[in-house]
Amino acid sequence: MLDAYVDTQKRYRILNELGAGGYARVLLCRDRIKRQLRAVKVANRSGDESLLREARGLRFLSHPGIVRVHEVNTDERGRPFLVMDYLEGPTLRDFLDFHRKLPVCVALDLADELAEALAAIHREGLVHRDVNPSNIILERRSRRPVLCDFGIARDLGLSTQTGSGAGTLAYMPPEQMRGRSNNKSDIFALGVVLYEMITGAVPWGEAKTAIIAYRILRLDHRRLARQMTGLPEQLRPILLRAMARDPRQRFASASAFRRALAGLTLRRRGRNLEQLIDGYYNIRRVCLECGSDLITHMSYCPECADRRKLIWSDSLPGRCTSCGWEKSSHWRYCAWCGNEFSRVRHGKSPATSRGHCPSCRKPLPLYARFCPHCRERLSWDIEFKVPCRSCGWGVSPRWRGCPWCGRKLLRRPPLDQRSDTPAPSS
Repeated sequence: MLDAYVDTQKRYRILNELGAGGYARVLLCRDRIKRQLRAVKVANRSGDESLLREARGLRFLSHPGIVRVHEVNTDERGRPFLVMDYLEGPTLRDFLDFHRKLPVCVALDLADELAEALAAIHREGLVHRDVNPSNIILERRSRRPVLCDFGIARDLGLSTQTGSGAGTLAYMPPEQMRGRSNNKSDIFALGVVLYEMITGAVPWGEAKTAIIAYRILRLDHRRLARQMTGLPEQLRPILLRAMARDPRQRFASASAFRRALAGLTLRRRGRNLEQLIDGYYNIRRVCLECGSDLITHMSYCPECADRRKLIWSDSLPGRCTSCGWEKSSHWRYCAWCGNEFSRVRHGKSPATSRGHCPSCRKPLPLYARFCPHCRERLSWDIEFKVPCRSCGWGVSPRWRGCPWCGRKLLRRPPLDQRSDTPAPSS
């Protein structure tokens, strides 16, 4: 897959597969002209207009809380594909599966930013119709939620027409199940997402599809209020109004819902969002000078570039006899030199997993050069793009210094900004 391209012009080189769904799959690609990572969504079959509808819904949207589309085209098989920004970070669904539930203030901050993004969508005359944790990505660097997957978005002008009740059932309001949706349908879904972030479960519970649909269609206001006894008292009337069965009783707009959340005065307790994301990625080391995240086996901080040795002890139990890198007891080969180990014990790896081997599909540690399970040589086009001129190790272009030898790196301008290279024509 690493030598394949999405388009016939060979501009987007495939690096990995990020996920797959019923009608499309998402690939991690590198733009060979702008030298940037892109997420390319490719339809599973030709003639599918779902991606075209998604592109039409996003063409006029420009908001930091909404994924941005760069190009729409078709591949050599006639399948449409959508080129979007690559967002590094977990989905809110994966984040909730890891932490189970979030502190109240963190959940309110996320709901406030999501309401702002929904307000921008509604101002353009669109309704998302599928707001759920699986379609919300927590971007790791900016630490803010980003809405994606506008495949079933609809113009507000069509909201009075009878149509499909597509969407995720647990987050669908009663009118959307009947084929009608408007901007208040997204407010209902956002209220359910906020309730799940705080309590760890949706208000309808884990039940069969027919039971969930019955509970939503016959939503009892008093029963829902009794379930909110564990929530802050100031937040209960806001959630009850957002998840009202009658759309006329909900907030008039996402901006009104946001203003209601902003009026809450709650004491901040527990960890903040930055600490929760670091816990999700299992980041245990931070540079004392600049506060940058330090990757496993770094000898120097890549941001400071002051050649000060980093001192820590890793959780990996031993070292390779060939190259000296730390190893895990269940690896068959060294992840950095490919040397075969004599004794192998099976168990869970304490190393942080970054991805999966393209050959054996087993988890890989951070920045492994060889798969420790099958000895497959790995390609690091995602991060290690530039070789260090001193030690030859691959480094990222955003680093100031080499984390392996400490030498200060020569920062090159992007390809389209160099004076000796003509800018690509649009």
